[in-house]
Amino acid sequence: MPSPASSSDDLIFGFIGRLEAEKGIEVVLKAAEQLPAEGWQLKIAGKGLEDYVRGLKSRSKGNVEWLGFAKADEFYARIDVCLVSSVWPEPLPRTLIESINAGRATICSTAGGIPEIAGFSNMVGSYEPNDHKRLGELMLKAVNERPRWKIARPPQPGFAEKFSADSVTGQYLDVYLDNSRTNRR
Repeated sequence: MPSPASSSDDLIFGFIGRLEAEKGIEVVLKAAEQLPAEGWQLKIAGKGLEDYVRGLKSRSKGNVEWLGFAKADEFYARIDVCLVSSVWPEPLPRTLIESINAGRATICSTAGGIPEIAGFSNMVGSYEPNDHKRLGELMLKAVNERPRWKIARPPQPGFAEKFSADSVTGQYLDVYLDNSRTNRR
């Protein structure tokens, strides 16, 4: 039987990445304001401009833990649900790939290429970029169904190989070489 992702009774949400507006950190914090006082935690890993991050911290609830820089494998071992909240058209969201490989559930924005990869995850749901109200609803759904989302699930067979650095680089090269050949004609 799969084991819980975190040992806490609370559902542990996680955000990892650059702490800047285009990554959706402000959307995440606004969504967290809608949640009840108990039953959840939010762990935020990453760095950003010092004044910007200080401002974010001053507006966050007590359920939010600011980790600073964290190693990905250690971070994913401490969370249940990864929030992939980019508001810009993220082409290849590495944090989503990492969270799927770690067996974590996800809540994802629909920006850029996120939906193409999110379908491989154990997904709570998705929302339009900047829609903090819908993100808050999905987070509350996850909190209310926490036994379901606390279980780490392995990725689909072949997922890790499909999104490995070598595979992705090869796909880019294939597209480049095909375009190069087409333009020569």
